[in-house]
Amino acid sequence: MKFKFLFILSAGFIFSVSLLSNISNAGLITNGSFESDLTGWTLEDADVFRNSGYGPGGLSAQDATWLLTLQHRNNAGRISQLVTTVVGQAYSLSFYHAFLDHPGGNSIPPSITWSIGDIGFEIISPASFLYDDHNTDPHTDGWNLQTVNFVATSILTRVAFQGTPDNASGYWGIQLDNVSMVTTEVPEPLTFAIFFLGLTGLRFNKRKM
Repeated sequence: MKFKFLFILSAGFIFSVSLLSNISNAGLITNGSFESDLTGWTLEDADVFRNSGYGPGGLSAQDATWLLTLQHRNNAGRISQLVTTVVGQAYSLSFYHAFLDHPGGNSIPPSITWSIGDIGFEIISPASFLYDDHNTDPHTDGWNLQTVNFVATSILTRVAFQGTPDNASGYWGIQLDNVSMVTTEVPEPLTFAIFFLGLTGLRFNKRKM
């Protein structure tokens, strides 16, 4: 009877830890695919354009329907979001980015820049991805997946993205979509369960003696 009780208790414990692990990974980034307009994001440079894809360049949203252009009529755009984090916890930020080329070319090399942490106190200093400007007919080389790992140093962590402007007069240039963030290095539920059963067994043997 006691062993049956221990089995039921450990099974419940495994389920609870698994559930808590899933909850901790859910919704760290709000509206990462821009399906709810720009809810959750702060426009630090307001020149961004939310759209449902470009026919001439052959680029559609990477996730669902909408994507975000990090520029607007030759002006750079920058967005950010404050994410609730745990000090000392490891996280993985991932996002998709693309460059929609315009035959007019670019006055400066097109790129997307990202950073993690407050300005001047970044955990991940501003880093960039430089695109190849083919300067041909409107087209794109497709979406690129970028993943950044970091350890939080604050209970609120700023995540920011910025695009360099295309010199064309339309909504071309740097595109962003499907931004997400999850915790990493989370202990396996089975490890917790074994540890819990060991403590319970020791306590049971002590009582028996």
